[in-house]
Amino acid sequence: MSYYRLLMILISTIFCSILLKFNPGNIWIILDPWYIHFSLFSFLFSIILFFYISNILIKIFFDLFKIPRKISNLRKKYIFQNSINLLEKSIILLIIDKDLEAKTFLEKLYNLNNYQYFKYIALILLIKLNLKINNLQDVNNRLKDFQNFTYQKYYKTINNIFLTHILLKEKKFDECLLILNFLMKKKEFKSFAMMTMLNINLHLKNYKEAFILNKKQLHMKIINKDTYIINNKLLIPKLIYDSQSYEEFIKIWDSLQKYEKILPEIVLAGSCTYKNFGYYDSSSRLIEDYLFHENTKILDTKILDQYTNDSIKRIPKKLAILESLLSKKPNNFILFYYIGYLCFLNQLWGQTEYFLIKSISSNINKTKKINSIILLCNLYKILDRKNDFEKYWKLLFSYTINLPLDFSNLILPIDDIKNNPL
Repeated sequence: MSYYRLLMILISTIFCSILLKFNPGNIWIILDPWYIHFSLFSFLFSIILFFYISNILIKIFFDLFKIPRKISNLRKKYIFQNSINLLEKSIILLIIDKDLEAKTFLEKLYNLNNYQYFKYIALILLIKLNLKINNLQDVNNRLKDFQNFTYQKYYKTINNIFLTHILLKEKKFDECLLILNFLMKKKEFKSFAMMTMLNINLHLKNYKEAFILNKKQLHMKIINKDTYIINNKLLIPKLIYDSQSYEEFIKIWDSLQKYEKILPEIVLAGSCTYKNFGYYDSSSRLIEDYLFHENTKILDTKILDQYTNDSIKRIPKKLAILESLLSKKPNNFILFYYIGYLCFLNQLWGQTEYFLIKSISSNINKTKKINSIILLCNLYKILDRKNDFEKYWKLLFSYTINLPLDFSNLILPIDDIKNNPL
């Protein structure tokens, strides 16, 4: 009974009591030979008390019927909370790569209750986990369980996604592509389908198809431009290297955007391909465009290696170009090494020494610094400057003992290695 109703009864009782004070009455109940005598006030009070107690008893009676439901609700609440705890533990274990422990908790979560969404989440994670640990048999069994979730709008689609993963692991690419073509029709899963198809084509070395798919993804706004560029850094060089003829290569090159033609990975691929087809000047010009471009802040050493790896007759021209580049980009200290290297090849001993010493004292990577020291050792060997040779030979071995053997084109004669002054 609500407090408002109780208050109303109380007010009514007080009101009746006040009235009865001024107008008292009696009630007789006669059951021959017995009779009962009440004052009107007592009678009214008894009726009110009777209704009040009856109301409480009726409420208790109906509450008894609610006990099973309350117990059920408490059990559901416990299961729900326990499910959340199990899910949290599973996710944490998955994050830290404790897969087997995570699997135990996920199986408990799946078997624990009738909450369809918890079972569904557990099943999804179990399938993913089994895919990760390559337990394909369990994945197939779980996919059968997955059929029970008929309420799930994307049941067939998600089932196909997991099937795709299995086929990929088993390298059944043709079957996988058939399923992906089905997924392409689903707007929500088009991104997954296209990216998977792109990766399959990469694996199968169908670079043209992968390149087209990457463009489609950008056009359909499945990926942003940054991702598109990252993909192209991988795809375009492979596409270029895969060119079967010079004409095919030029067709690919002409189709590229301007900004793509100065990406280091693409420049290197284009330069190598020009050279492979015998177009040495075009190869050099391509690299020079990259080197002098205003957006090229840090010079790629692989490209500089490619540029300086040329015939002796082209060395003077390339040396002049790198010196010009140094005047425009004086903070690229790596140029000291390459200019020194070209000077060495061109037998300009004074300039070789100057640039290589600057290279060693500048902030360049360790490999090029060691190369510079090796070249200086060779220079001093040629010039018969034994003291300088010994100084830099010791410096070389302060960096490493074994590394010179990795540089066969720059290595000192074997007898000099045997006569290591250290």
